[in-house]
Amino acid sequence: MDVTVPKGLFKRGKGYAVRVAIPTEYQAIIGKKEIVRGLGTQDLAEALVRRKQVMQEILSSIGEGETPEPVTPKTNKKPSPLEGATIRDTAHRWLAEADGIKNSTKARYRQHLEGFEAYAGNLEVTQINRGLALAFMDHLKRTPSERTGDV
Repeated sequence: MDVTVPKGLFKRGKGYAVRVAIPTEYQAIIGKKEIVRGLGTQDLAEALVRRKQVMQEILSSIGEGETPEPVTPKTNKKPSPLEGATIRDTAHRWLAEADGIKNSTKARYRQHLEGFEAYAGNLEVTQINRGLALAFMDHLKRTPSERTGDV
């Protein structure tokens, strides 16, 4: 016998759990798109009864208090050329948003980016081209190392 369970009810381990989707206007406040709660039972009939209670508790706790202010979702829009598209601004934004990079690696990246900025000036990122990058590489090859003094 194949029994279909209602939407949001699912088997988790040996017991049942309920999954409730959070309305989009509350997602930014709560920080989640869904809430999962265990029902504390292995019996499907009991899970169906508890499901209604738990879903009502979750939805009422989400809606308690005042209605939230409309949240403007983050978009992946490109900044306009006038909004932080310089080498310094772009590097700072990239390093701040970079996840999974060790702090020591970020420090090394920052050092290289500062060196490039010192060489090229704080120009717009759109003005970087192959010729500028190759000239910077030649500059690095001719510059003595700070640590060893070798070229």
